[in-house]
Amino acid sequence: MLFRIVVPLALVCAGMSPANGQGIPKLPGGASGLLGGAMPNLSSVGVPNAAGVLEYCLQNKLLGGTGASDVLGGLTKVPGTKSTPEYSAGAAGNIITGKGGAPFSLDSLPPDLKKQGCDLMLKQGTSLLH
Repeated sequence: MLFRIVVPLALVCAGMSPANGQGIPKLPGGASGLLGGAMPNLSSVGVPNAAGVLEYCLQNKLLGGTGASDVLGGLTKVPGTKSTPEYSAGAAGNIITGKGGAPFSLDSLPPDLKKQGCDLMLKQGTSLLH
């Protein structure tokens, strides 16, 4: 009997419900995060931080090919990009969303999600160039 009470309560406390399909986490305020809520929304990441994160992703072999290098090159052509704290934070693997929250560390993700996070940042970086 205790198991029947504790498990559903634990799921509710974790933002999950056995009735919402397959116990998929519900994100506060709708789909506000990426990768199932594991990452912040990247739409407000600026040029310096995006460039820094792409540098991190390339150095850690989480992105490959010339596409990522080309996007990084385009972002770093923006004057002053590499001399900002946001770039330095990104190069250390920290995403700054500009919403006043704490930086999000890519190092906190498992390897497969870290790669997906880098792929998403590449898309954000590409959008910043256009």
